[in-house]
Amino acid sequence: MSAIKTLLLYFAFILIALFQIPKHAQAQSTVVINNEYKLKAAYTYNFIKYISWPTMVPTDTFYIGVLGKSDIFKILSTIAKNRIAPDGRPIVVYQYSRPQDFNMDGKNAPQLQRCQILFVSKNADQYLDRKQIQQLSQNNILMIGEKDGFTCKGGHINFVAQRNKLRFTIHQNNAIDCGFKINPKLLKVAILGSDEECKKRNKGKR
Repeated sequence: MSAIKTLLLYFAFILIALFQIPKHAQAQSTVVINNEYKLKAAYTYNFIKYISWPTMVPTDTFYIGVLGKSDIFKILSTIAKNRIAPDGRPIVVYQYSRPQDFNMDGKNAPQLQRCQILFVSKNADQYLDRKQIQQLSQNNILMIGEKDGFTCKGGHINFVAQRNKLRFTIHQNNAIDCGFKINPKLLKVAILGSDEECKKRNKGKR
């Protein structure tokens, strides 16, 4: 079995194990949007296994933050109660619902800075510009979004729907610039974003 098929099957088994998803919902190639946030949460958890952080601040806990109101918060919290990070640390999930909570200069800055992952919900995306996303990324935070164009604002991973199937884009250059190392197996099942694509996108908005 090829490495790509092995990884797809691995994701499928994880999804089934976590949420009892029917076996016909196999990995990215056949996953439907009906289980959208269960799938996004499961993928987010599994990204941890295929991505190396540039520097990991010594803590006893792996922190995941959710920016904005999203169903993914409760689902990630459920995963955190039943799973641990690959390095054996417990997982804690925070939610930041108000726009003022996203400010790196605000009172929640210490909590934001210790997160290893920040999931930016659709309703929170409008409050973060490229500068803010880059500022968060510089704190060794993996930025995951779900709104069109998120990786062109500096995000690392973005969930997208293609033909009623859930997939994800990885902007490798953004990740490399921030010091993240992504396992080639994960890149093989991702849509690869590019600087050139973002330039065309931004040019079209003018």
